[in-house]
Amino acid sequence: MKQNNREKEASLTFSEKEINIAIDMKVKLKNIVDMLIYMLDKTDTKFTIIIIKAEYDKLYDFIVGTKRDSDILQPINEKMNLHAIICQDTTVDGGYMFAKRILKTLIKDKKVRDVTCVAVEVRTTRYKVRDIIYKAFELYINARYKSNLGEIKYHSL
Repeated sequence: MKQNNREKEASLTFSEKEINIAIDMKVKLKNIVDMLIYMLDKTDTKFTIIIIKAEYDKLYDFIVGTKRDSDILQPINEKMNLHAIICQDTTVDGGYMFAKRILKTLIKDKKVRDVTCVAVEVRTTRYKVRDIIYKAFELYINARYKSNLGEIKYHSL
C-alpha cells in the first residue's frame, strides 16, 4: 500500500493535487487579496478569508444565498467544490461564526458528511499577498487531514 508523506512524518512536501490547489488559490485570490490589503493599509479594514470544500453539488448556490453583499465568493476549483469567501470588515470571530452557520446547515439540513472549512483573518499589511494565500492553503491542507466534521480551523495574521 502506498503511504502518504504525512503518514510517515511531518513533511513539507505536497501531492501533485495539493500543489494544483495552491496554484488555483493563488491565481483566483491574488487580485482580491491585493486590493483588500491596499484597503487595510488605507482604512484599517480587516478581512477574513474562509476556504470551504464540501461534497454538496449546490454549494456555490447555497453560499450565494447565505453570504452578505460585501462578501466575495470566489470558486477555487468547481470540480472539487472548493470555494473561498472573502469577508470584508470581518474579524476571525465574525468569520468563524459565519462559517459555523454554513457548516451547521450543511451537516444538519443538507446531511453533508465531507466538509472542510478554515478561516484566516488578515489584520496587518506586513505579510505579502502570496504569503497570506499560502497560509490559507496550508491551513486548508492540514484541516483536510486533521479536522473532524464541523470543526473550523482558524488563524490570524
